[in-house]
Amino acid sequence: MNPKRYYKSIQPEAGQGELVLQSQEEKAILWKEIRGEKLGHERISAAVGRAPGVRPVLRKLADKVARGVALPARFSVGELGYAAQRELEGLLGIVGNRTSTGRVSFPLPDELREPSAWHEVIAFFRLVRGDDVGDEDVFKRLKLLLPETAEALDLLAGREDVARFVADRENGRDWMRLFRHVVEKRLLRDDSSAITLSQLGSDCFGDSKKLRTGALRRQLAQILGVFGDMDPLDERAVFARFGIVDNPYTTSVTVFAPFVIQCCNGKTFDFPYLLFRQGLACQLPLETISTITHLEWRRESDPLITTSENAAPFAGLVKRGIPCLYTEGYPNTCVTGLLSLFHASGVRCVHEGDADLDGFRIAGEVAKNIHLERVVAADALSFAVKNDFPVGISLTDAQRSRAEAFLAENPDFESAGAIRKMLDWGRWVEQESFESLLGRKGR
Repeated sequence: MNPKRYYKSIQPEAGQGELVLQSQEEKAILWKEIRGEKLGHERISAAVGRAPGVRPVLRKLADKVARGVALPARFSVGELGYAAQRELEGLLGIVGNRTSTGRVSFPLPDELREPSAWHEVIAFFRLVRGDDVGDEDVFKRLKLLLPETAEALDLLAGREDVARFVADRENGRDWMRLFRHVVEKRLLRDDSSAITLSQLGSDCFGDSKKLRTGALRRQLAQILGVFGDMDPLDERAVFARFGIVDNPYTTSVTVFAPFVIQCCNGKTFDFPYLLFRQGLACQLPLETISTITHLEWRRESDPLITTSENAAPFAGLVKRGIPCLYTEGYPNTCVTGLLSLFHASGVRCVHEGDADLDGFRIAGEVAKNIHLERVVAADALSFAVKNDFPVGISLTDAQRSRAEAFLAENPDFESAGAIRKMLDWGRWVEQESFESLLGRKGR
């Protein structure tokens, strides 16, 4: 929106000290619309380019915010040109009052006095630098740069091992750089494509060994664990959830199904099908998954595969000759990649996993990549509750709180009803108990 079209004149009328605008009602509508626009880098750059007088005004306000100084309800600028006034009004969605001396007074509504409104301006002027932090500033400065992560930062700041790590100035700089890189380059872009720890370290620090081992690797697990609501001590599961692999040759998917694969070089391989006919599962590493362009289901029966969260039930499915895939907890990049290929070939899915919060969330991750017809855990839980079956493990206070918090944030989650039933019952059921509950036919 261009506020200049609302001016009757770009110069003050004779004998008056203010610019003449439309009616007060029209002004209110105009500035409400302007404030709804994003105060982004491009708009700031364009305004500064058209009227250089905007730069010192914006920088002064942004510098106060970056230093933690509260902005006033009004501010004034001396000898401000008309072009700069118009650009400031257009950027901030406010109307200034000009006196005969050329000084212009501007109001700052409540939403513009919030630090989160200025993070683009702060970034534009580079007022917050990754190499200019003290231990007490890391979380505060990141909130200014990435206000949408404030809740996650509060949780991380409250963890003793995180706070102790960033207390060292050098560590604090590394931690801030790592947090920004992970959030800006992967989480905000919803990018879960596979990347090795070596590549991530190279991209973030210019050092491929930086994240392979040691304290900073553990801090990466802490950061991702908060965003994924996962235990940071289970690094393998946390990294797998976000597409981060330790080694592309040791990251794999275990599958037992009658299919052949076609790779990007045009060659076809039928070893998964041949192994299936012999009652054997196969493992496909990340390198192989990334080269598959198409797969073909080779069985006359209905194309249906069962995903299994846990190893022992997966082995049982293989023994019974049921096409299945082992997710190994939360699915890694290999698992989701192969499921997507199955989906493209018309294969459908049934999921087996623990009847607890993580089990239902894993089912949700599976459903993002293939048509999911049934979640066996929901049936097992319903049967156990209805028949008061003597199975299940009592929920701890921590498990209950975590499940309740998840439902509060995700009320429309596909398995929300099953999670509520689990909470009401006060117990959860392991996948290994399903056979005694439902029998083989029920599964």
